[in-house]
Parts: sequence; structure tokens; C-alpha cells
Amino acid sequence: MAPVDYFFVDFGLSSHFASFEERHLVTGPAGQNKTVPELSYEVPYDPFKVDNYHLGGVFEELVENYHGLGVFQPLVTA
Repeated sequence: MAPVDYFFVDFGLSSHFASFEERHLVTGPAGQNKTVPELSYEVPYDPFKVDNYHLGGVFEELVENYHGLGVFQPLVTA
């Protein structure tokens, strides 16, 4: 059996920057998960860190709700 590639793509509430060098801190809502520690309307945060937090939540849901995805457990507990 060939290896499987997984891709997670966000076309919703995301911040877009023309290049890595042009990244900057942002404010406001980012996604449906409101438990993100950095999320703020007043204090600027790094949207890349917020994306990683959200992706961790996706992996956690997958591992908890679908059989055979234990391979992702190290990502959930990291």
C-alpha cells in the first residue's frame, strides 16, 4: 500500500501575507475555536501560532472520534 499524504487547508477565517518576510501580528477573531489563548481584539498576536493551535484541535478530534488514527496521538500530546 502506498503512503498517504494528508493536507489541511484553511480558506476561511485566515490572514494572508504576500511573503514570509511581510508577516506581522494581527488582532481580531480567527476561527471558530474561541479557546485560543492568544486570540484578542486588542492585543496583537501571531496568526501562525493560532493556526497551529487550531490544527492541534483538529488532530485531537480525529484521534478521539475515528478508529485507527492513533498515529497522530504524539501530535495531540505534544
